[in-house]
Amino acid sequence: MNQSNNSKQVLLSVIGVAILVVAVVGVSFAFFNYTRTGPANTVSTGEIHFETTQSTVAVTNLFPVAATNVTATTEDNVATTEVNISGWTSYEYGLKYDVYADTVDLKGLPIKVKVFKEGTLTENATLTQYDGATAIGNGSKLAEGTIAKSTTAPTTTPTGKIIIKAYLDTDNILITDTDSTVTAPTGYTNGTDANGKTVVTTAQWNALATNAATFKIKVVATEGTA
Repeated sequence: MNQSNNSKQVLLSVIGVAILVVAVVGVSFAFFNYTRTGPANTVSTGEIHFETTQSTVAVTNLFPVAATNVTATTEDNVATTEVNISGWTSYEYGLKYDVYADTVDLKGLPIKVKVFKEGTLTENATLTQYDGATAIGNGSKLAEGTIAKSTTAPTTTPTGKIIIKAYLDTDNILITDTDSTVTAPTGYTNGTDANGKTVVTTAQWNALATNAATFKIKVVATEGTA
């Protein structure tokens, strides 16, 4: 009888040890894990340094002038504004900049612009100039250019500028009070004569002396493309 009880105790002890081993092993596996942190992922930007300054456009005291007479140095009967641009960037394809006419209110006048460059805008900069064949409007592009990639700031100070000349082309406007040569006027546009010109009466022309045509210059810089 004692032998039977001892056998049961041994068996229960073995079962108990087995359960303990399973529990210990189970707990050991439950607490075991592997963690590894990889290298840092780099998220950085390129460098952009861009500045622009400009003078005010004063479209006053104009009188129609032949387009061929409008040059970078013309002062009579033209409105002049100057835009200075400088900058550098580490971006592979440089910085692209565009010069636009903005907030345009020409009072119905067919005002054109010619664009010229004087000196060096900034190191490694290019410029495409536009000689407007038609009157400017809101958003008209006047010039565009690119500042090439550079790893450091320019070594010289920009000495150039973009010169914008606004003018009234004699081929596009006629000031007259002779009814036989004009279409009945409507506001400042007044229809056109047989030659397709915008016609303005003397009274309307004189009214523009105190209610001038206006527009702003906007410069937009973006990352260049291949």
